[in-house]
Amino acid sequence: MSKHTVIDFLSRNESHLNFNLTFLKGLESLNYDVCLISNQTQIQRLEATNKVSFKDSPKWAKRSFNGFLKLLKHRTSRITILAADNYVVPILLFLFFPLFKKSKITFILHNNIGPLSINPKKRIPLKLVSKVLSIKLICLTQDGLQEVQKIGFEKQAVLIPHFNFSHLNKIVPDTSLKLKDNKSNILLIGRQANLFISKTLPQLNLNEYPNLHFTVCSTITTSSKYDNLELITDRLNENEFDKHLELTDFALFPNYNIRFRASGILLDCISKNCAIIAPREGHFKEYIDNSIGEFYNDINELKTALNKINKSQIKRSNYPANNFKKALDKSSFESFKQKINDYYSTI
Repeated sequence: MSKHTVIDFLSRNESHLNFNLTFLKGLESLNYDVCLISNQTQIQRLEATNKVSFKDSPKWAKRSFNGFLKLLKHRTSRITILAADNYVVPILLFLFFPLFKKSKITFILHNNIGPLSINPKKRIPLKLVSKVLSIKLICLTQDGLQEVQKIGFEKQAVLIPHFNFSHLNKIVPDTSLKLKDNKSNILLIGRQANLFISKTLPQLNLNEYPNLHFTVCSTITTSSKYDNLELITDRLNENEFDKHLELTDFALFPNYNIRFRASGILLDCISKNCAIIAPREGHFKEYIDNSIGEFYNDINELKTALNKINKSQIKRSNYPANNFKKALDKSSFESFKQKINDYYSTI
């Protein structure tokens, strides 16, 4: 049985849990002897032949170093890095490269591509390690792949599209979330909520949309007072997060720094038949043809979309379920599993 080490250097608590769970599930048919290295929370929730936890830390550099110490002891012929920074992990691999000469290393790129694209100096650690070790870079979106190839990693870049989460079949309990039956409910959650408060909201007058109700789950507060704006400052747990997407009409995505990053929340929306209000670029543009929401280029087009929803009081039911089914087929777990199997069969 081939040995395969899978490690997540960066995620804290339940962050990226569903991604990691699905990735490991995709490896099952390969019959690898998998050693999973991650934080204690994920070790308790995920399945693997062998599981090794490392000490968590609020500092990402410390987490990376702690994880690398475990990797040194549990390195194998195949190593997949589920999440890593652009500096500490590549530099450590470069410094200890003689120990990894027999390993084929795969990085999965999440939010790494934007910084690598903007600043050539930030590519240096990855460039160095790619010269002394056998590495591949899995990109999760078309734009991400094209950019990674453009900045000098043509030979290393591989596209395996991000999957949706409908296969998880989670039973979600009731929630205290109170939707407005006579309004179109718009949800902002996670990173999108903070961007909405800090960047988008100052450019909008929510009084112009009396038939819309905005629920914003954000740690950032605002002095703006609107009757149709509800702030939730407590962090949502996994069940609350899922239930919000099951009930709300739309999830709104501000257009800031989204071009190269895959959106897990976008795929959560597709899995829950939740319509989206999203930019016409990055991961989102891959789903424009599926007609699962409203799309925009700039703040003026966003206002136009909000006016359309407000005037017609559009609800999630206005978008046919078949549209979401086609989007689900495009990003299915079975498709991802096949691509993962094909990929690891060639390295």
